[in-house]
Amino acid sequence: MRASSTVSHQELDLLRQFKFLLLLLNVLRLVPDSPPTATVPGTPKPSSPLSTPEASPVVSKRATRSSKQAIKSGQMSDAESAARMANALERRKAIGEAKQAQAAAKKKNEQETTAREDELEREIKGPAEKQSKKSCKK
Repeated sequence: MRASSTVSHQELDLLRQFKFLLLLLNVLRLVPDSPPTATVPGTPKPSSPLSTPEASPVVSKRATRSSKQAIKSGQMSDAESAARMANALERRKAIGEAKQAQAAAKKKNEQETTAREDELEREIKGPAEKQSKKSCKK
């Protein structure tokens, strides 16, 4: 039970973060790209740091992947790519089956737990109901 409440809290946190990012994106759309045209005489013209983006020294992951592929001497054969795709498909199926088995085990465990709780409640309520019936007959 505790794990599901933790997951829901995590989901709520992610939802809040997503809403915040959407709000921030909408605000950024409303902000004009150019600085205001009204300037005070004698003051230097303000420059916008966003107007002239500088080249980032960090190489993106795609560039790294493509450069690694360019380094390879030859292209991958169709058989190799087909084998990779088949392996990936098998992995996905295995993961899906594992998740399904885990969900089934969790459901079975919850059913057993609720059955035990119901049985305990019946044991507790059973004698109480019998006593109340006896007192009504008097």
